[in-house]
Amino acid sequence: MSRQCSTIWPSTDILRTLTWKSSGQFIFASTTVKYIGGDPSELPTRRLDVILEIQPARGGEDLPYAELNSLYNHVLSNVRDIERVKQILGVLIVVNPTLEDDPLRSSYEMDVFFNWQPGETEACLSRLASVIKHNEDDDRITILHASLSDFLLDPSRSGQFHLCAESILGDNAALGLRRMRQSVKNPGV
Repeated sequence: MSRQCSTIWPSTDILRTLTWKSSGQFIFASTTVKYIGGDPSELPTRRLDVILEIQPARGGEDLPYAELNSLYNHVLSNVRDIERVKQILGVLIVVNPTLEDDPLRSSYEMDVFFNWQPGETEACLSRLASVIKHNEDDDRITILHASLSDFLLDPSRSGQFHLCAESILGDNAALGLRRMRQSVKNPGV
């Protein structure tokens, strides 16, 4: 427990509110805990206040995953370069959803695949520690819960963060073919 927090933080009322917001979904509670403690440059009390203030979109309050949708929307809205993050998530969720040993599960290989500077994938994902794990030991990227994939693939839940599977597959196929053509023109590059 941080020295800045009182010994009874969070209060029983706050815990009740979080329990209500979770609607019995463990992933909401787990993501909330990771979010609150996920940024050493911010006080956990302030990050908890943010979670408590998040409200489901108007008209969506009665949907089964309203609070979780709001939490995911908040986490994704704080990303600096959402288009690049969507490219990475597209590979993880659409292109390679079940291939745990695939090289494109490493941030290094993502950088190579997208022709980015070394470290760009890791930088893009740095604000997503509450929903994505980057294991520095083996450089693997893991989505912490399948509900994030469900959220991102459902346009009615994710809105601007929606991942269109057809577009992602087409974009990645075109990128792969372009890379193959370059390697044929410039062998050894």
